[in-house]
Amino acid sequence: MTMFAFNVGLKIDATGHIIPADLAQSVLASHGIHTAYKAPRVEVSATEPTLVGWFVSEGGEHVMRHAVYQAALALQQSAIAVVWPGDIGELIGPNVAAWGAFDPTRFITP
Repeated sequence: MTMFAFNVGLKIDATGHIIPADLAQSVLASHGIHTAYKAPRVEVSATEPTLVGWFVSEGGEHVMRHAVYQAALALQQSAIAVVWPGDIGELIGPNVAAWGAFDPTRFITP
């Protein structure tokens, strides 16, 4: 089982609409990404409301990268921030270049 910390923005870039947190969680779950420990919370980052939490999956990191990428597409997000075991941060999504490299100072710790 793989556990990781997660920040997913809730603002759709193209429209400016805010995705309800429960809908975002449902999309994540449909991709095999499930809440660990306690329910994720919504925090306000420098750019948008952000779903913050710990998640688990039965798959390893390679499987999870694919699942996170697919979730980013479904949620219409450029990238989703993930911190893997060992405090290794990564942005995953269809437009990671728009955000640049993972910046741990912008990551909201669950």
